[in-house]
Amino acid sequence: RVAPALYQGLRSGVNRFQSASAPLSEVEDSVMENWIAAGIRPDYASIRCRHDLSVPGETEQDLVILGAGYVGNTRLIDNVEFSV
Repeated sequence: RVAPALYQGLRSGVNRFQSASAPLSEVEDSVMENWIAAGIRPDYASIRCRHDLSVPGETEQDLVILGAGYVGNTRLIDNVEFSV
């Protein structure tokens, strides 16, 4: 029942980034806070350039948010591609 929260957290991060233009680190932190509240132990959440996974610059438009966390001993990973 907890596992879908990983994807939902990533989607909320995309929505927050697109609507509020929040700094990357703030969005990444909020995703991990959502996971903790849902019962997922975060490993990482990171917004990167879709093509080479580098840290995005001001003009980068094709992005991906990547994340991983643990439910018990099981490590879950997911990502969501998006554009700004």
